[in-house]
Amino acid sequence: RATGSERQTLLFSATLHREVEVLAEHVLRDPQRIETDPPNKIVRSIRDGVVRVKPSAKAAMVGHLLKLGGFERALVFVASRARAIQFAEYLNGQGLKSLALQGAMSQRERKRVLEDYRAGKHRILVATDIASRGLDIDDIELVVHADAPMDPLDYVHRSGRSARMGRSGKSVLLVSDEEVPRLEALSEFLGGKPQDIDVPGFDFEGEYAPLPSVIVKEPRPASKAKAKRGPSKGEREKRRQKGERVREAKGSFKVRSSKSKPSKRPAARPKSAPRKRKP
Repeated sequence: RATGSERQTLLFSATLHREVEVLAEHVLRDPQRIETDPPNKIVRSIRDGVVRVKPSAKAAMVGHLLKLGGFERALVFVASRARAIQFAEYLNGQGLKSLALQGAMSQRERKRVLEDYRAGKHRILVATDIASRGLDIDDIELVVHADAPMDPLDYVHRSGRSARMGRSGKSVLLVSDEEVPRLEALSEFLGGKPQDIDVPGFDFEGEYAPLPSVIVKEPRPASKAKAKRGPSKGEREKRRQKGERVREAKGSFKVRSSKSKPSKRPAARPKSAPRKRKP
């Protein structure tokens, strides 16, 4: 409202949620809506498929798919923070160098993980839906949905992390019996069901041990973290200078006059000589 009337305002958004539409109603006047692609459209260069697997075998299936190779980088999506840590630890134990990215990590930890992933120190990233939007890494060629998303639109965003800049990509959705309703909702949303694919060499009927439980550590508030680290170098210097000023001020009050003050005690009377007795 504070800007000039002779202007044109453009509003861009990856997805048009209700909050974005409300914002547009307030800042735009008779806007023209332009969509590059329908929200339920998968990029043509992405080949997507479904693998039916029991819940206890999902981690083993992810490891098996990754060992088949054929990708520069892979991104594995899971449903919770704990599962991100569990899957990353499992894959590392299988010799597949992996990193976990989840919402309980601090901003500094997330940045470090993404830097290592981009630099190629680890080719596999296990993440929650925190990575389904805004993550732009060109050479992700394989996306594995270890857990089916609750919202079909999340499947589109997850799969869209691959096939960037005209490249090709592959999206594999693991579905257990309990997740079949999600697959049906996804098929209706996409206008067709992803094709079932065969995975050679995997023991679908085998017994698989549950993943070890983990404790997800919430990020520490910045104020508490700062208090534990102690004062910085600049703060220590300020404290030292303040201490010197206080000592100088105290020293100025200790200066006294060289003249001694007169004593308030009354002077002692001279002693009289003892009287002699008469004989």
